[in-house]
Amino acid sequence: MCLELRYIWKLRIDPKIAPIKNKSYTKLTTFKAVAESLRSQGHDTTEIDVLLFRAENAHGMRKYDECLGLINRIKIILAMNPE
Repeated sequence: MCLELRYIWKLRIDPKIAPIKNKSYTKLTTFKAVAESLRSQGHDTTEIDVLLFRAENAHGMRKYDECLGLINRIKIILAMNPE
């Protein structure tokens, strides 16, 4: 309950950043799961892992636009290699 109120309170403080933050977090966790799935199937995900690491660091430093840009690069890499 206390954590939920803290989260809602943070959304009230800066409503412009909250949607970008949520979007970057959701996409980051989604592509981490995709990379893990590909890795378990034996695919080489080295380039994706490097970009995910950089995106996680950007998200941690509250650079959400940079994080989304890196995630879009991951999306392009995955689209180019449909294997």
